[in-house]
Amino acid sequence: MMASERVIFGTSLILDGSSDWFLWYNRIKNRAVGHEIWDLVDPEAPNERSLSPPPKFPTIQEFRQLSLEDQHKDSSFDDLLTFLTFEYDIEERKYSERRDALRSLFNEIQGSISEKCFIYMHECSTPYKALKSLKRCLEPSYEEQYFAIDKRYRTLCAGKSKSQNLDQWLLEWKLLSVEATRIEHRDFKCTRARRNFIKSTYSTDRDWSIAAYKWEFPKSTTRKLPRSSFRELVDQFELSCKQNEMGAPPTTSPASLFNPPHREHPKRCRDQRQTPKCPIEDLYHWYTQCPYLNESSRPPNWTPDLALTAKAEQALEDSLFRDKVERAIARSKRFKN
Repeated sequence: MMASERVIFGTSLILDGSSDWFLWYNRIKNRAVGHEIWDLVDPEAPNERSLSPPPKFPTIQEFRQLSLEDQHKDSSFDDLLTFLTFEYDIEERKYSERRDALRSLFNEIQGSISEKCFIYMHECSTPYKALKSLKRCLEPSYEEQYFAIDKRYRTLCAGKSKSQNLDQWLLEWKLLSVEATRIEHRDFKCTRARRNFIKSTYSTDRDWSIAAYKWEFPKSTTRKLPRSSFRELVDQFELSCKQNEMGAPPTTSPASLFNPPHREHPKRCRDQRQTPKCPIEDLYHWYTQCPYLNESSRPPNWTPDLALTAKAEQALEDSLFRDKVERAIARSKRFKN
């Protein structure tokens, strides 16, 4: 089974060879860590750790000895019995959960490997022995990992084919980024992987690809912008494609994704739609046209709104904003003169 033919949806990943080892192994490890039994099944441990014996309820002699201790002298017989029963129930529940988790994990290991890999589990009766044997036989070397990941990487860089599912294609990119980062692939240690991913989206969404590339890799060397991580780029492209399919407004269009509001510099023209939005009145006009910021622009018999006046006073407390307004007013006066 080739890497591109692996079953990845849900929990149906099947271990069919060395190319599937790390994805399958990480899934088993995450399941064991979640049930707090990884210390019992870790194949890198030199020896197998057995599950601790089940808890035993105190005998009559132990009960009498406990009743003579200082911390239980003032306790009645019923209180002490209730306390011991409560502790026993907790320990019994923990033991039962770990025991059942070990059984469930072993069944999952048996059910998630192919027939040709099942021979490696010969005479393995515990999850530790099974993982130890599978790791010894199927874990690929570093050179094999690098070659397989690089081959998948080159295939994905060619772009999504028309017959390929978009979700599956993006999922392959996400999985590849995790594995390539783990082995320190040369392209994922620099910006080359992000460049190639953006280029690979050109056939699917041309506008997004062009805008993303211009924003992430501007030609100007003096423009220092925070670049997105590889996973963020994939998530942004996935969200944009989903909104396009649903016919939703382009809230994640290239202009909104890669041009945050605080970095927008609209062109100065007479078109009102390209005029900046006033932060005081929420109208589209320049600072010099706002009566709350420029006294000379106030019409006769103008009555100010108290709420907007307070909003303007609060905005002018910011020295940067106040300097912008003063420069705009001074520039307007020079033009008039």
